[in-house]
Amino acid sequence: MTVLIIGAGALGTYFGGKLIQEGVPVTFLVRSGRYQQIQNDGLVVRSVHGDFRLNPPILQHISPTTHYDVVFLTVKSYHLPNLWDTLDQLVSQGSVIIPFLNGVAHMDELLTRYGPEHVLGGICYTEATLLPSGVVEQTSPMQELVVGSVSGKIPGVVGSLREAFARQGVQFTESQSIMTDMWIKYIFLVVFSAATTVFRSSIGDILADEQSASWLSYALEETITVAKSLNVALPEHVYSRIWNRIQSLPLSMTSSMFKDSQRGYPLEVEHLQGYLARQAWTHHVQIPRMETAYWALRPLALGQNIAKMA
Repeated sequence: MTVLIIGAGALGTYFGGKLIQEGVPVTFLVRSGRYQQIQNDGLVVRSVHGDFRLNPPILQHISPTTHYDVVFLTVKSYHLPNLWDTLDQLVSQGSVIIPFLNGVAHMDELLTRYGPEHVLGGICYTEATLLPSGVVEQTSPMQELVVGSVSGKIPGVVGSLREAFARQGVQFTESQSIMTDMWIKYIFLVVFSAATTVFRSSIGDILADEQSASWLSYALEETITVAKSLNVALPEHVYSRIWNRIQSLPLSMTSSMFKDSQRGYPLEVEHLQGYLARQAWTHHVQIPRMETAYWALRPLALGQNIAKMA
């Protein structure tokens, strides 16, 4: 099994490093700024599960003759439009793409372009941050990946991934309802990231204030209504499930969108809140709170320190 990881941010570095430690041949495809960091310092991870430093193969362009069995797509959503030529080439060589992007909008694009035989759904659960120094900090006891096929046919290579990750203590689950699982995470994330970034507050401060907690609750209901208008197969008590999860978060927790906004980085607004708003408009669903959040976040989408993300 050969693996290509597109993007060496927090998630790609951490989970790719886990595979490398199991002897899996892993190559990283990265942009120029990150390429230079890794050339100089290697992949450096500080984790509650143990620190490590690795020096894997890194590329800025893929060879037209090299085949990879699995491609992990771990970039920010706003980089996806720049990767179509690369992905076209990889799929033409038989690669299976597993995207670990936030949200669900990318699945429409990937499945339309490549079909379910080349694209699986993927979800990641952990807390990790790429620092400006290039070091990845992974701070959560949770380290879980969920993978599934929209057609129900799981390639054999997924079993090899599960075994390799299991030996590293990473929970790897094969989902039989991957789009439902992705939507449940998306509903949580789109509301959580909007609230923490717009209010510039931790989840604890938001829940402690009656008005902001009420905003959050109604925003969650609005988002679930949009999902139902799209006929997403949500479980019966999805509101309670997600609301209970929000209330159980560490009080000091904020979203990666909030952290990126503080650093002046580009934000995944269009892929998260923008996608929700466009679906609501198309299906005539009223989402006043989440629509307001979208308009508030949209001016921040391009960031102010784009060069730092190169």
